[in-house]
Amino acid sequence: MRWNVTGLLPVLVITVVVVSAPVGGIFVLDAFLDSPRKIDLVAGVLQGYVTVVAIAAGGAFAMYRLRVFRTLEPHITVSHTVSHRVVGDSYVHIFVTAMLYNGSRVEVGVREATFALQMISPMTDFAVEIFAAEAARGDAPNYIQWPTLHESTRTWDEHDLIIEPGGSHSEPFEFIVSGEVSSILIYTYFHDATPARRISSSRGWGATTVYDTIVG
Repeated sequence: MRWNVTGLLPVLVITVVVVSAPVGGIFVLDAFLDSPRKIDLVAGVLQGYVTVVAIAAGGAFAMYRLRVFRTLEPHITVSHTVSHRVVGDSYVHIFVTAMLYNGSRVEVGVREATFALQMISPMTDFAVEIFAAEAARGDAPNYIQWPTLHESTRTWDEHDLIIEPGGSHSEPFEFIVSGEVSSILIYTYFHDATPARRISSSRGWGATTVYDTIVG
């Protein structure tokens, strides 16, 4: 398991403070008390602080394991709003708005986003059977690799897209597909670019929406 240093920092601070306190107390006793009383008082101080350290360390570790500090980590919730309309004689215009909501207590920076549009229908039975067989494999990914119609990447300069805690941002994008396409899968992924996470470019947040484009 890889430890989260940012989330664990409050636990470490509490532990250091609690552990260092009895050491200072012992030095004070050593300077001002005579030998007969010193041993009993030092033993009493150590016993009391050992109990406090055990309780504090156990409570701090339990708080970390229960992820009490998880709101100090960047987190974005992504959702989609989709609409479509016929354009020309043979095409459909698809308008998607990706809504990003920052539910954490820290600001979140985004430098790159991926948008993908995949076709689910129409599909021949032969093609569906191939996808079904691939999805049933033991080493198959958690999603079906539908045919990709469009895929693009959007980038921002540093500090251009910063979402404050409790804030939101809407990012629109558009596609034009053949009128024969009746069901699509929309996928968006926003890469985390906050300073604490730049060492791990794979972290981010995404959303997937299945949408029917049948025009009656």
